[in-house]
Amino acid sequence: PKLTGDIKVFQGLPDLRRLYLQGTQVHGDLHAFIGARHIDELHLGNTKVTGDLKDLQNFISPHDIDLSNTQVSGDLEMLRKFHYLETLNLRGTKLTGNLDVIPCFGIREVDLSYTQVVGRITDAWMGRCQHLHTLLLRNSSVQFANDGTVYMDGAGKDPM
Repeated sequence: PKLTGDIKVFQGLPDLRRLYLQGTQVHGDLHAFIGARHIDELHLGNTKVTGDLKDLQNFISPHDIDLSNTQVSGDLEMLRKFHYLETLNLRGTKLTGNLDVIPCFGIREVDLSYTQVVGRITDAWMGRCQHLHTLLLRNSSVQFANDGTVYMDGAGKDPM
């Protein structure tokens, strides 16, 4: 049996801390979490969830967010205030924005593959992300510019 239902059932749970529904048949709009403040871990990857990333703006200090392979859209800009973020998986979403807004202090894993995210990974950016050990950018428009000579195209191939 597959777990199904609308995530709006979580609307009345302002103290919810962790939600793991990845790979289920749940659906609904992220707006259901507009009143949630204490969610530390939100795992809705590979579901039928839709909505705008900005509906998570009231989260105080999320650590893990997985919205991979959903119909979620929006701009990465709203992630700027998530200073305690450790794991971010937005693979295969409709998100846009610049990689530079991701708070790097404690970030360990980032997957922005198959998104419309842009940006340039420079030595300065990497210097801010001291704890980063996994960075997945396949089929994105992020460029590498370690020393100013190597650039990667959206498919991850060296155009030179």
